[in-house]
Amino acid sequence: MSPLTEVEYLAIYEPARRIELMDGRPRPSPAPSWPHQEMSWLLVGALRAAAEAAGFRVAASINVRLDIDRIVIPDIVVTRDPQPGLVVDSTDVVLIAEIAPENALTDRGLQIRYAAAYIPWYLLVEPHRPTPGVIRIQLFRLTHGHYARQATAISGDVLSAAKPFAMSLRPEDFRAGR
Repeated sequence: MSPLTEVEYLAIYEPARRIELMDGRPRPSPAPSWPHQEMSWLLVGALRAAAEAAGFRVAASINVRLDIDRIVIPDIVVTRDPQPGLVVDSTDVVLIAEIAPENALTDRGLQIRYAAAYIPWYLLVEPHRPTPGVIRIQLFRLTHGHYARQATAISGDVLSAAKPFAMSLRPEDFRAGR
């Protein structure tokens, strides 16, 4: 199969099918597990009021254009006023939040892609890290082409930040099935 352009990709793949476009190649992105989705919606709820108070919008599982023929579906996106359409451009994205997959290598790959697209903030929620039953949240800011940790909280702590908007997050609030 020859590489697809973004126009061809959008004509063929329905957004609900969760297929990303990486360098012109379609890449299936299976729907997350029930606990992952529940955690994602809890995080959207926690971010929404603070983000909207700062003039931003929050959405889960939307198409984000990182570069030409490179579209991904992050867990959560905080954006400036997005343009209508199937894809939000990375230049409009203020923060991407991901619930860490079990594979740390996958997480590192996501950070590299988002940094290359100049997305200024990255929030990582890590269920069961550093140990089972503990949730860790880390907020990173893009600095000189890579993400530098700005704040960290584990279960029992509070992650507080003034930027990219005022937020206060308690890791235990994102425990699925609570």
